[in-house]
Amino acid sequence: MTRILNQAAMVCELTARANAYEKRFKGAKVWEGRKWEYANLLELNQEDSNYTQIDERASWFYEAIGNTSGMQGRIVGFGQVYLEPARDKSGAWLDGAKYYRLRVPPNAPVKQFRSFTL
Repeated sequence: MTRILNQAAMVCELTARANAYEKRFKGAKVWEGRKWEYANLLELNQEDSNYTQIDERASWFYEAIGNTSGMQGRIVGFGQVYLEPARDKSGAWLDGAKYYRLRVPPNAPVKQFRSFTL
Protein backbone atom coordinates (compact mmCIF):
# COMPACT_ATOMS: atom_id res chain seq x y z
CA MET A 1 0.00 0.00 0.00
CA THR A 2 2.82 2.41 0.88
CA ARG A 3 4.45 1.81 -2.51
CA ILE A 4 1.22 2.63 -4.36
CA LEU A 5 0.70 5.81 -2.35
CA ASN A 6 4.31 6.91 -2.95
CA GLN A 7 3.92 6.33 -6.69
CA ALA A 8 0.64 8.26 -6.71
CA ALA A 9 2.28 11.16 -4.86
CA MET A 10 5.11 11.24 -7.44
CA VAL A 11 2.64 11.28 -10.34
CA CYS A 12 0.63 14.07 -8.70
CA GLU A 13 3.77 16.14 -8.06
CA LEU A 14 4.92 15.74 -11.68
CA THR A 15 1.45 16.67 -12.94
CA ALA A 16 1.38 19.80 -10.78
CA ARG A 17 4.87 20.75 -12.00
CA ALA A 18 3.85 20.27 -15.64
CA ASN A 19 0.70 22.33 -15.10
CA ALA A 20 2.72 25.08 -13.41
CA TYR A 21 5.43 25.49 -16.04
CA GLU A 22 3.70 24.37 -19.25
CA LYS A 23 0.27 25.92 -18.82
CA ARG A 24 -2.44 24.81 -21.23
CA PHE A 25 -5.21 26.71 -19.54
CA LYS A 26 -7.55 29.15 -21.25
CA GLY A 27 -6.19 32.69 -20.92
CA ALA A 28 -2.70 31.67 -19.75
CA LYS A 29 -0.80 33.70 -22.36
CA VAL A 30 -0.26 37.36 -21.50
CA TRP A 31 0.83 38.38 -25.02
CA GLU A 32 0.72 36.36 -28.23
CA GLY A 33 4.17 35.50 -29.55
CA ARG A 34 5.78 35.91 -26.11
CA LYS A 35 6.56 33.36 -23.43
CA TRP A 36 4.98 35.25 -20.50
CA GLU A 37 2.05 33.57 -18.78
CA TYR A 38 -0.25 34.46 -15.92
CA ALA A 39 0.90 32.46 -12.91
CA ASN A 40 -2.51 32.49 -11.21
CA LEU A 41 -5.41 31.40 -13.40
CA LEU A 42 -7.49 30.24 -10.47
CA GLU A 43 -10.86 31.77 -9.61
CA LEU A 44 -11.23 32.74 -5.97
CA ASN A 45 -13.79 29.97 -5.39
CA GLN A 46 -11.73 27.57 -7.56
CA GLU A 47 -14.72 26.90 -9.79
CA ASP A 48 -15.23 27.64 -13.48
CA SER A 49 -18.68 27.70 -15.04
CA ASN A 50 -18.53 24.00 -15.99
CA TYR A 51 -15.86 22.42 -13.82
CA THR A 52 -13.83 22.55 -10.62
CA GLN A 53 -10.38 24.00 -11.33
CA ILE A 54 -8.35 21.06 -10.03
CA ASP A 55 -5.47 21.44 -12.50
CA GLU A 56 -5.37 25.23 -12.13
CA ARG A 57 -5.34 24.77 -8.35
CA ALA A 58 -2.45 22.29 -8.52
CA SER A 59 -0.56 24.65 -10.84
CA TRP A 60 -0.90 27.70 -8.60
CA PHE A 61 -0.32 25.98 -5.28
CA TYR A 62 2.75 24.19 -6.66
CA GLU A 63 4.29 27.66 -7.07
CA ALA A 64 2.67 29.70 -4.30
CA ILE A 65 0.68 29.56 -1.10
CA GLY A 66 -2.60 31.40 -0.74
CA ASN A 67 -5.21 32.92 -3.00
CA THR A 68 -7.05 36.19 -2.38
CA SER A 69 -9.17 38.54 -4.49
CA GLY A 70 -6.17 40.90 -4.68
CA MET A 71 -4.21 38.17 -6.45
CA GLN A 72 -6.75 37.83 -9.24
CA GLY A 73 -5.59 40.89 -11.16
CA ARG A 74 -5.28 41.04 -14.92
CA ILE A 75 -5.48 44.84 -15.06
CA VAL A 76 -2.79 47.27 -13.93
CA GLY A 77 -3.97 49.30 -10.94
CA PHE A 78 -5.82 46.65 -8.94
CA GLY A 79 -4.10 44.18 -6.66
CA GLN A 80 -1.25 42.10 -7.96
CA VAL A 81 -0.70 40.68 -11.41
CA TYR A 82 1.49 37.59 -11.36
CA LEU A 83 3.37 36.90 -14.58
CA GLU A 84 6.02 34.30 -15.20
CA PRO A 85 8.17 32.99 -18.01
CA ALA A 86 9.44 29.41 -17.96
CA ARG A 87 10.96 29.59 -21.45
CA ASP A 88 13.20 31.98 -23.32
CA LYS A 89 12.21 33.78 -26.53
CA SER A 90 13.23 30.77 -28.65
CA GLY A 91 11.01 28.47 -26.58
CA ALA A 92 13.85 26.71 -24.72
CA TRP A 93 13.38 26.13 -20.98
CA LEU A 94 15.09 28.72 -18.79
CA ASP A 95 18.39 27.35 -17.52
CA GLY A 96 20.01 28.45 -14.26
CA ALA A 97 23.47 28.03 -15.82
CA LYS A 98 22.74 30.73 -18.42
CA TYR A 99 22.44 34.50 -18.27
CA TYR A 100 19.23 36.26 -19.33
CA ARG A 101 18.31 39.90 -19.76
CA LEU A 102 14.92 41.25 -18.72
CA ARG A 103 13.94 44.31 -20.72
CA VAL A 104 11.38 46.59 -19.16
CA PRO A 105 9.72 48.83 -21.77
CA PRO A 106 9.83 52.61 -21.39
CA ASN A 107 6.94 54.13 -19.45
CA ALA A 108 6.17 50.87 -17.65
CA PRO A 109 3.64 51.42 -14.81
CA VAL A 110 6.11 51.57 -11.93
CA LYS A 111 3.89 53.34 -9.38
CA GLN A 112 2.23 50.02 -8.67
CA PHE A 113 4.21 47.46 -6.65
CA ARG A 114 6.69 45.49 -8.73
CA SER A 115 8.73 42.50 -7.70
CA PHE A 116 10.97 40.04 -9.51
CA THR A 117 11.76 36.66 -8.04
CA LEU A 118 14.44 34.41 -9.42
